[in-house]
Amino acid sequence: MTLLSKLSRLPGKYHKSTLKNVELLLAGLLSARSVSLYKIKDELSGLTGKSDTSRHTHYKRLLRIFDRYRSTRLFIDLLLWATSLVIGKVEHFFWTQPNGRLVSIHYMCWF
Repeated sequence: MTLLSKLSRLPGKYHKSTLKNVELLLAGLLSARSVSLYKIKDELSGLTGKSDTSRHTHYKRLLRIFDRYRSTRLFIDLLLWATSLVIGKVEHFFWTQPNGRLVSIHYMCWF
């Protein structure tokens, strides 16, 4: 059984589609070596196995992923984890909520 299947079976936790989308975003971040959605969209064809899908469609999918999951605990935890892998230490994390309010999380993680 894959980790994706195990996590999606936890009662009251995350749907499989949520986990797949966040996994796709993280894989795109790592393979593009950038946080730019324009660069990540170019990597999605290879990651999804859909080479016939246009880059604009992949870009719209990335926007939908961010709009839907950016305020969830899973998304924030995974972004903090991925960031800490790159820079080694994360103390604060900032993001903008849909209402325009800036949110700060104090988070200490050492690897």
